[in-house]
Amino acid sequence: MKLAIEQLTRRFDGIDALIDVSCTVKAGEILAIAGPNGSGKTTLLDIVTGLTEADRGDIFLGDKRLIGKRPEHIAALGVARSFQIARLFHGLTVLENLIMADATEREGLMSAVLRGEGVAEKRARERAMEHLEYLGMAAYRDTAAAKLSAGQMRRVELGRLLMQERAQLLLLDEPTASLDPEMTQIAVKVIEGLRSKGKAIVLVEHNLDVVHYIADRVMVLDQGRKMADGKPSEVFQDLEIQAIFLGGGGNSHASHR
Repeated sequence: MKLAIEQLTRRFDGIDALIDVSCTVKAGEILAIAGPNGSGKTTLLDIVTGLTEADRGDIFLGDKRLIGKRPEHIAALGVARSFQIARLFHGLTVLENLIMADATEREGLMSAVLRGEGVAEKRARERAMEHLEYLGMAAYRDTAAAKLSAGQMRRVELGRLLMQERAQLLLLDEPTASLDPEMTQIAVKVIEGLRSKGKAIVLVEHNLDVVHYIADRVMVLDQGRKMADGKPSEVFQDLEIQAIFLGGGGNSHASHR
């Protein structure tokens, strides 16, 4: 399923966060979005998922128009999202957090799983445990998410993504943040596995080694403007693009965006 973003524009308090940004990502493709802090990367993901409104532009997932839809309606169309700072259900255990990721697609699954009812419910629990084993988090299955470290929360968020098998578009905001080198390699394998299943992936990532290794294409943003879009090996050879990263970009505003 193809994502098409057309001339997306957004201003905050008179400051341009995005200026006429267009891009596409197709099924089985990873588009990395790179750029200095404040360049508009997270704002773009927020608009795609309905968390922020665009001032101008359009977004299509296949033949479905996303602009104007609420976040829950966009999620129901097959869009899954991870965040810069992991957003888990802190009052639930690690295992319950993974089950909840699947339960968002099937009403009542969570309570049924906890009671051990039904073949589908049992399978959801088994799948959750398989993912926790792979991510090195099985020992924390009964630990409340609020008690985890930042890196452990990031692993759980990767597990939640793996549970959402029906999602066709994945928006990943710095999925390797807070991970050590070994877990970064596992995260990369997880993302590659999702791509192999035909999912379209938009990846915001500051680790340029990860971008070089995993991305089919990279789009560079600076001060809300699209500066480049192409293969990482070609884009990062451009002297102007190198200057953006070496100099940290020229954008000092809205660094939280």
